Amino acid sequence: MNATTQVNPATFLEYFARNGGGYCITPDGQLWLGVVQTNTAEVDRRLATQLLRQLSPDDTQRIRDHIVGLGDAVTIIPVRTAPTQPDVEILAAWDKWKATHQRLEAMEPEELTGESAAEAAIWREIDAAEIAIRNATATTPRGIEIQCLIALEHSVRRRPEQLALLAEDLPALRVLSEEWDWTAQMLFAAVLSAHVMGA
Repeated sequence: MNATTQVNPATFLEYFARNGGGYCITPDGQLWLGVVQTNTAEVDRRLATQLLRQLSPDDTQRIRDHIVGLGDAVTIIPVRTAPTQPDVEILAAWDKWKATHQRLEAMEPEELTGESAAEAAIWREIDAAEIAIRNATATTPRGIEIQCLIALEHSVRRRPEQLALLAEDLPALRVLSEEWDWTAQMLFAAVLSAHVMGA
């Protein structure tokens, strides 16, 4: 959002709440916006947080006026729930990362121009998933393995590596790693170590 773009309050609130955000008007008339731990995926909560950071003071005032005008002065924050498994945010973001890459692979070559709206939307989803994986604190070997795989994906950009990473084909990556630089080889060593620890 920039200085020349005004936020549509109704659209913002609907999208913000759907991705794990919530709001309320306090007794003294102040607007409170926040992102909480809910059943929404971590990647969606990261998106809601990014939306908050882009709001200008004028945007916030328009949103407040919209809520007050509707007479909606109560919280709509979803109920807080605890994760059902360790590293659930990383696992969910990893699944989304792979599925989104597979959608990219399924596109026709003429669609991969770097300019189409469909391709741009896919890359935004990939970026959001990677941000969620990067920002999470892993508590299991699998979580660490996924974080290292994402880091490795940004270190080796050739087509064979990309396909092997998407398939999590560790034997193929081991062969390919003989041509990598030291940093990429160390990342792959961490991948293998975490994989063995989690086996």
